[in-house]
Amino acid sequence: MKYVNVYQVRRLYGGPEEGGWWFNHFEATETRTAHNKRIAKKIKKQLVKKYAPLQRGDINSMRGDDETYDVYVEGARRAYETKHWPHYE
Repeated sequence: MKYVNVYQVRRLYGGPEEGGWWFNHFEATETRTAHNKRIAKKIKKQLVKKYAPLQRGDINSMRGDDETYDVYVEGARRAYETKHWPHYE
């Protein structure tokens, strides 16, 4: 079983250490299941097309107010979702 996961990716301000740092926050917005790789690739292509109009700005901008949507084929539902706020080290 494969999962095609769509993530809204936003660049968020992590904290003031070392002059400030940012990180990418991944939030799952949609998940579809596929029984094999071929079907997963087809679903991924459909979802990339569906979410393309929602892309906004440059995710690597230091402004932190832009967002993008990434689509991944994974072995688990919402596998890459950000679960915890990262700590600066």
